[in-house]
Amino acid sequence: MIVSTQPKISLSLHATDTTIMHRVGMTGLYMTLKRLEKQYPSSRQRGGHISWSLTADTIELFWQGSDFFALSWLIKESFQVNDTGLIHLTGLDNDAIDLRQKIHMS
Repeated sequence: MIVSTQPKISLSLHATDTTIMHRVGMTGLYMTLKRLEKQYPSSRQRGGHISWSLTADTIELFWQGSDFFALSWLIKESFQVNDTGLIHLTGLDNDAIDLRQKIHMS
């Protein structure tokens, strides 16, 4: 018998193989997911109906259907290019950042 399970990614700051770079990446992902919660309050508004669970030290992502569809939606929403051609990071409040700082980030 084959049991179908919902696709999932689990990340933990306490995993034995977590490096400083992983922690930095997880911080950025956490910030991005918090911002996306405000933009897309319902998982039905998100690609693959992606949803997540956040704690102080863990991130869990869940979705339905195609991994590619759900994760490409997340990447597209996380990293964008604004009207001036500079990188817009959803997890940051880029509108509050000075233009020179935006240029340095890009």
